[in-house]
Formats: sequence, structure tokens, C-alpha cells
Amino acid sequence: MMPRFRTAFTLIELLVVISIIAILAALLLPAIGLARNAARSAQCLSNLRQIGLALEGYVSDHEGMLPPGKQLRDNPSDHWHWYELISPYAMDRDGQSGRVTISRDSNVLRGCPEWAADPLSAEVWRQGYGYNNRPLLPDSQAHMDFTAGGAVVIARFRVKKHSERVVVGDGKGWKLTGNKLISSGQLTSDADPERHGSGANYLFYDGHVSRLRAAAAYIGLADPGSAQP
Repeated sequence: MMPRFRTAFTLIELLVVISIIAILAALLLPAIGLARNAARSAQCLSNLRQIGLALEGYVSDHEGMLPPGKQLRDNPSDHWHWYELISPYAMDRDGQSGRVTISRDSNVLRGCPEWAADPLSAEVWRQGYGYNNRPLLPDSQAHMDFTAGGAVVIARFRVKKHSERVVVGDGKGWKLTGNKLISSGQLTSDADPERHGSGANYLFYDGHVSRLRAAAAYIGLADPGSAQP
């Protein structure tokens, strides 16, 4: 008599296989999440490097003057922001023309994947990166903003400690240096200090980029070179 072979799994065997798959998934998902976050942070740092090159181009063509945080357009109710002013100097690796408009639809300014996933990014004035429009702190609170007399600009040579001073970084608004930064000794609500886990990414005046925790970011904006608390 020919032996009979089993052609199907028993319920217990199926449950064992499912349990093994579930355990493997639980082990792999955190690693996949970490890899995804690292890739997003790397993309963000690349964007900041491009912004740094654009800033260099702007300063070179404007007799060493830094772009103002914002200045009035022809329409008094509207204004140009710093990221729009440097747009002719930035390269867009995704654009067919090789140029980018750093504005409300910019691939660079909205390029941080972590920011693109945030509901706040839908608001047109929240570009994903903020500007240090008070680059002379703590010696001077002068800000590069528009006034009744026009846009206020500051010469780059007046900025000290380029390798320690933040110029652009992860943020929820166009600037990182509001009044709260000075009055309370804390980052403003426009900052995004934990965008990439326990820190955020920043561009410095000397062109290098780095990921910083909130305390170090505050020092890089308000008092470069001082000791961390």
C-alpha cells in the first residue's frame, strides 16, 4: 500500500509561521525607520549646503551685503523674503533648466522630507527653513528686516565667528531670531529643534552644516562661541 503524504499545513504550523513573521517585522521596523530618518536628514543637509552656495552668490553680487530677512515689494502689503532674494543663485538638481525659484514652490526650501510631511508646511509663508536675521548678536540686536525707510541690510564682514554662527536652519517660519530669543533665552516658536529626532540641521556662515540639539542651536544664534549650559 502506497504511503499517504500530507499536502497542507496544520493550523498550529500556520500560527508558528505567522508568529515568526510578526517577530521579524517587529525587529526590522525600527531599523527601517532609523534608516529612513537618516536619509531624510541627509537630504535636509544637502539642501542647506545649496542654500549656503546661493547666499555666497548673493553676497558676492551685492558688494558684501547679506540679504535682508524681508523687504517690501512694489505692493506695500507684500514683501520679498530672503529665500526669494537668493533664488537666482541656487541650483535645483530636479529642475530641467538647472535653476530654482526659492519661493513658495521651491524644491530646496520645501525639500526637507520631515517638513514636507508636517501640516504646517501647507501655509505658504512657512518655508521649512528659517533665517538668522540678527547676525550681530549678542553685541547688537540690529535685525535685517524692512522698516519705514526700506530694507535693513548688514555687511557680512561685520559678522563674527563664522564657523560658530548659524545663518539658516530648520524652522517653521522665515526667521529663527525673534524677540523671544533675546528676552527669554530660548529658541522661538518658529524654530523646529527636534525635526530630526533629538536635533535639527543648521547652516553656518562659513558654509558647513551640522545637526545640533536645542541648547547648541540657541548658542549658535544668540551667542556663538559661548559655553553650553
